[in-house]
Amino acid sequence: MLSGNLSLLPCGYRQFPVQFQCALFCLILNFLFLVCLVDERKCFWSSGQKDWCPGNLSAGKLILSCRAAFRCSLCFVIALLPFVTEVNGVCADLFEPPPLPCNCYGKDKELRLKDNLRLAESSAGPVSVQVADALLKLGDLFWGRLDYKNVRRLLDRALSITEKTNGKGSAQAADIHIRLSRLYLALNKSEEAEQSAKAALKILTTSAGDDLLRAGALAQLGRIDVKKGRYEAAEHNYKEALSIREATQGKESLEYAQQLEQMSVLFMAAGRLEKSGKFLMSAIPIREKLLGKKHPNVEWDLEMLAQIYCRQGRYEQAVPLLKQVISDRQSTLGTEHPLLIGPLSTCAVALGKLRHEREAERLRRRAAAIAAKQMQPAQKKRTPGSKL
Repeated sequence: MLSGNLSLLPCGYRQFPVQFQCALFCLILNFLFLVCLVDERKCFWSSGQKDWCPGNLSAGKLILSCRAAFRCSLCFVIALLPFVTEVNGVCADLFEPPPLPCNCYGKDKELRLKDNLRLAESSAGPVSVQVADALLKLGDLFWGRLDYKNVRRLLDRALSITEKTNGKGSAQAADIHIRLSRLYLALNKSEEAEQSAKAALKILTTSAGDDLLRAGALAQLGRIDVKKGRYEAAEHNYKEALSIREATQGKESLEYAQQLEQMSVLFMAAGRLEKSGKFLMSAIPIREKLLGKKHPNVEWDLEMLAQIYCRQGRYEQAVPLLKQVISDRQSTLGTEHPLLIGPLSTCAVALGKLRHEREAERLRRRAAAIAAKQMQPAQKKRTPGSKL
């Protein structure tokens, strides 16, 4: 007996099985023959006859129609038999709507990385290079989720293992010190961040370390210097990192463009807007070429350049950049994403300075509406004892 197993079909887009297709085809044929019968019947009604009987039809058409109806009904019953027995199973699943897409990649990736960690611990031992690498990969995942508590735990364990397996003066240990420095800076622990960055730079300076890691340590020290207002020291560290990037990766690399952006942030914080704009305008074409014009990093650079123009009073040059950022973010993130608040507010200020009050007010109201909508869920979730 034929089986109506639908589980082999793709979930959410199950096609009708062959039996249903045959039955549907037979039904269509039956309908066409019945239309012929109705047409014949209408002819006799229009002629004034009250009674209609098959005898008034041609024998060939009547026999053909009856045979077709019988065959169609028989095929339909045979086609449905397998599904009647499974009506509580797969047949009921046939008419389910397509499932909604589930964004569970992050959870799956976490489970996979944890499995890799357990496998490394069982095969190579708890203190091994493989375990340290697995810990760092898992830490990168939690870093993307801003789960700093787990990142700190994983990095501390990875550093302890690396110092035992590769030594305290190894490049791998320096890499973990740089990661810890970035973590501390994200947690607003500038002193701990500076200690970790200096520890990494000391390792990479005294030993024959990796030049790219050394550039990363110098850039990290530069970020700390900018946060502490030590702009001259930051400029020195950034320039040295920039020269290393240029020598090792070239002027057309993303790392070189990122270093140019950091130089721009430094000069913007120091109030040297002209120089800040020059560095940023050098970074934007590189990122547009390698990432595309609608990449989030390119949008960020354009928004920052528009802010520099606004601080210089060059509002006519700032408004087109801000409108481009708003348009690109709307197309990728939607019309109510919180990342629209910044460019909407800045654009409103610039338009107000240019005496376009009506458009400026419209953008201000839109930014305020997005901000209010973002605050509503947080206010609902807060409890009297919760902290802001």
